[in-house]
Amino acid sequence: MVFGEQDPVQTAAVQLATLRYDPREPLDRFNAKILHLFIKGHITEDHAQMAWYNSKLPGFLRDKIALTYPQPSNMDELMDRAIQLNRAYLLNRAVDTSQGRRIQRTNPPRPKEATVRAVSTGKLDQKTRQELIKQNKCFYCREVGHRAANCPAKRNNNPKTRAVEQEEESNAEDDGDPDIGLNAVGLDDGLDF
Repeated sequence: MVFGEQDPVQTAAVQLATLRYDPREPLDRFNAKILHLFIKGHITEDHAQMAWYNSKLPGFLRDKIALTYPQPSNMDELMDRAIQLNRAYLLNRAVDTSQGRRIQRTNPPRPKEATVRAVSTGKLDQKTRQELIKQNKCFYCREVGHRAANCPAKRNNNPKTRAVEQEEESNAEDDGDPDIGLNAVGLDDGLDF
């Protein structure tokens, strides 16, 4: 070998440092992997094994174990408790999914990538701003006669605004006076309330 013999203890330590629990695999398999690495790495003390094991568990499972009483006192108890709580978590998750409840994500959502429009409509530089003010043009669409706050092009991009405008247009197109329903009944018509 070019680099020489690898130390199995050091190799186990590196593998242990990079080991991650994959929630798609059974916790029993993860337990077997970590115990194998403890043996290869000569990590025999319970408190050291428990510290490593706890650090490799997902946060929700660590939190659930911390809330149990009595606390696990050795590695076997810790692994058994983790298996019990993980099974309960998976069962609850399966029930929630089958009942149509939305499961909240444990990791924060990834930020959305910037769209072309968001990139292209950054802050105006001072020169462009002054020119638009002089020419009485909108900062948004660069048309004359209005400002960005009242820009019709800006409003048409908002689906809520479009729905309100369409509703207003359909109300305006009604036959007759839109207040006719209010005028049909007067207070002095002798109605009992």
